[in-house]
Amino acid sequence: MASHTGKPPATHRNDILHRRNDEDAVPNQGADSDEAAAAWGRCAEVLHDNDKSRLQGWKEEIDMLLVFAGLFSAVLTAFNVQSYQLLQPDPTDITIALLMQISVQLNSFTVNPSFINSTYPGHPALQSTFVAPPYAVRINILWFASLICSLASASISILVKQWLNQYSYGLIGASHSRETARLRQYRYDSLVKWQVLGILRLLPLLLQVSLALFLLGLVDLLWNIHHAVAIVATVLIAVLLLFSTFTIILPSFSRDCFYKSPQALGFFLLVQQVLRMWRASCRVMSSVLESSWVALSLTDHINLYFYQVAISRWLYEASIRPTYYSWREQERESVRNEPSVLDWHILSACDALKMDDDFLENTIEPCFRTVAVEVVVPCYDDILRHRVDDLGDLRQTWTHNRSVKSVNAALSLTLCTLEKLNTGDQKYHEDQLCILRRLDTLWGSIGDYEVEYPATARLLDGLAEMFLSQFDRRCHEVCNIFPQITRNDLPLNSFIHALLAHVGEWSTFLDLCLAGLQVATSENLPSRDDEEVHNQIRQILSSLREYLETTESKDRAAYWFVRDMKRICRQILLVAQTFPGLVAAPGELATVLRRATEARVAELTDEHWELLREIYGIDRRMLWDDLVALAAMKDSSAQLEASGAFNSADWVFEFLLGSTWTDFEAAG
Repeated sequence: MASHTGKPPATHRNDILHRRNDEDAVPNQGADSDEAAAAWGRCAEVLHDNDKSRLQGWKEEIDMLLVFAGLFSAVLTAFNVQSYQLLQPDPTDITIALLMQISVQLNSFTVNPSFINSTYPGHPALQSTFVAPPYAVRINILWFASLICSLASASISILVKQWLNQYSYGLIGASHSRETARLRQYRYDSLVKWQVLGILRLLPLLLQVSLALFLLGLVDLLWNIHHAVAIVATVLIAVLLLFSTFTIILPSFSRDCFYKSPQALGFFLLVQQVLRMWRASCRVMSSVLESSWVALSLTDHINLYFYQVAISRWLYEASIRPTYYSWREQERESVRNEPSVLDWHILSACDALKMDDDFLENTIEPCFRTVAVEVVVPCYDDILRHRVDDLGDLRQTWTHNRSVKSVNAALSLTLCTLEKLNTGDQKYHEDQLCILRRLDTLWGSIGDYEVEYPATARLLDGLAEMFLSQFDRRCHEVCNIFPQITRNDLPLNSFIHALLAHVGEWSTFLDLCLAGLQVATSENLPSRDDEEVHNQIRQILSSLREYLETTESKDRAAYWFVRDMKRICRQILLVAQTFPGLVAAPGELATVLRRATEARVAELTDEHWELLREIYGIDRRMLWDDLVALAAMKDSSAQLEASGAFNSADWVFEFLLGSTWTDFEAAG
């Protein structure tokens, strides 16, 4: 019984060990399944990788501190060797004082016949009167304290490095198992419990304090030696100390300030603690004011009541603002507050580092589709700027070798950008318009190679679907892009749907008609005998003819109508030459054009013709030649007569024989 009471701790420990062994002996209690063991191994690997990077950072920081502490201590020692002598009497000063005393005594001798006498008294205790000057005491206090802090930082750094080596012993390079993870976690908990990380943060602070003490002593010394030198040194030291002070203070008040050091962290934690105390006081004051609302509202002091309510609300808002216990918490909240900007910078930086077309198309573009719409344009501009010298002049500054991969990646990203902007509201229409203009320039930069680009088909379908039916300038820009393209899979049918949507808007309607006809007459059209293509062309020509016969068309100013007529005539001639079997449709349209033109020419003045000639290169003769060319299309009379489009008159000969250049000129 005595033995049990004599060693109760050991007995208790043995009971725990026996109980633990009994638990391990139970089947399926202590053993991990293969899946669980693999999961624990992955956890151990994560901890191992984290420890490896953190230990490397800590050791590199300690090595840097040791180098600085060693060099700084050597400099301090040289100064201290000279400064401590100021605390002792100088032997040469004593010798000089004694010689001066002897000289004075000799000068004071009185010589008489019977004796020699000196009237100046001696100073036997001359050495005991020395007192060190105050500035010497201050300088030595500052410099020796600085030396002690520097040596303490070096000594503690060596100890911390030894502790970290012991922490990593048996962990780095060991197998990733559950037991290894337990050992690591046990050591890490001990490291945190015994404030090793706090001691590590204290080391650079000691060196900063040591440097500050040395600089203060240096200023004190110079002010007691020479004022001019002291002024210059004081200004430089003040700038250095102000810079160090600001780098310590700023991170506590600016979230994205990068001047985060151990001493700045200490100040940050101090500020956060003060804020927590202030916000607790705000909560108390707010609750006190709220409790007095009812009593105050029953009185006649209405203005004071509302003033008190406003103060209470301000106190409440101040009390609920967050405080932080580390920079990591603050950074996490900042990242959550501006994810879109960070995503933009990530993609731009990755593209700048890789500058690879496959990486752009297969990695960056999928990520690009997930970014917020407000950063799509700047991100797109940054990526495109990596491949050109000037976004405003793509035609002259396209610096890539124009390979298929390069252009295909750029076109694919452009389509992705337009699709993202199309999901936004109207404020992004101007951005879409800017990108469409840039795309128009890009076609001119890459030449006639777009047949090889797989992304072109998707781009064209996307442009037609998104913009051809829009009632704004985006539709005009798309109409300018399509005629430049020579692919064989152009979305011609999209122009038909867009025409029906834009009936009543002459400018957009005409651009769509002419762009559709230009697409139809492309050299790479799959089959010119395709009946579907023929029907689409007939529908475009029919829509244009019907519109020319409407009142809205007749109300259009003669100047603008004649300007557009030249474009229409040229495109109809190209359709007639490309599709001889469809001459009836352009023939009917030519008749309408002739009548409309004759009516409008009569409205033009000489000033109008002068402007048309100077700006657009159009004159009476040129317009007449275009109309005659329309009338003289080959085999048009036979085609129209066989189709029964006109019962008795042949429109070609009616036009040629019923009107002459003189008549047309006179009408003008």
